[in-house]
Amino acid sequence: ISEAIESFLIQETDFPIEIIIHDDASTDRTPEIIRQYEKKYPDIIKPIYQKENQFSKGKKITFECVFPNVIGKYAALCEGDDYWNDKNKLQKQVNFMENNEDYSMCFHAVKVVDVDGNPLGRYLGPYRKGSKSYRLKDNVQGGFVHVSSVMMRSNLIKEGMPEWAIKARHDDYALALFLSARGKTFFIDEVMSSHRLGVENSVMTKLQQNYSVDSEIEYHNQRIMTLEEADKFYNYEFTNQIDSIKKISEFKILLLKNKYTELI
Repeated sequence: ISEAIESFLIQETDFPIEIIIHDDASTDRTPEIIRQYEKKYPDIIKPIYQKENQFSKGKKITFECVFPNVIGKYAALCEGDDYWNDKNKLQKQVNFMENNEDYSMCFHAVKVVDVDGNPLGRYLGPYRKGSKSYRLKDNVQGGFVHVSSVMMRSNLIKEGMPEWAIKARHDDYALALFLSARGKTFFIDEVMSSHRLGVENSVMTKLQQNYSVDSEIEYHNQRIMTLEEADKFYNYEFTNQIDSIKKISEFKILLLKNKYTELI
């Protein structure tokens, strides 16, 4: 968490920033570390300390606990295990958004690293394919936009997230789907953050440790439900794009269930 916070504090911008940190009743030293930064940077660090774990109560942390506290024109995201590695990240993204009002979001490439920050030779996002615009048909595939790379227009989330997004199993996928249907999205072909794998007790680590065929099937069923609800919400404007992704999940479910006749 210290590395993540430091990566926010070193940002060089010509505008003020605030850092909203949500601690979901952590049982390690995380609250203590956050309080140290809060004391040192009281005008920048804006923490939210939970007495009871909200995730275990079914709350969507990003949508229900963090977004209501956003007051800035733009919001950039980063989970506690990850960190930004370009001191000009925010300035570059804000510059683009200020000059392109028809864009709801911009994002960038993300380097995958191990627990100690060593590169694993993998990148998230369409890395080395050039900076360019993408629409919902690209973002709907999932895994295309990593949460640590996102900058969005805050008014879109302040207006209230739709129910299908709040109910979605994966917040980052639902958010990318929602934003890319509200405007164009732009990819900046630069590596400006790092995604850390293998962190003990992280959500992703727990998901990998508890993997089963049933959980994978449930994941795809939830994804289909999210896509169907999103399709309805947007009055079936994106049905062709959404149907193509739904079919991939339907195919994988049949594969996981060994229903080869139906697959053929």
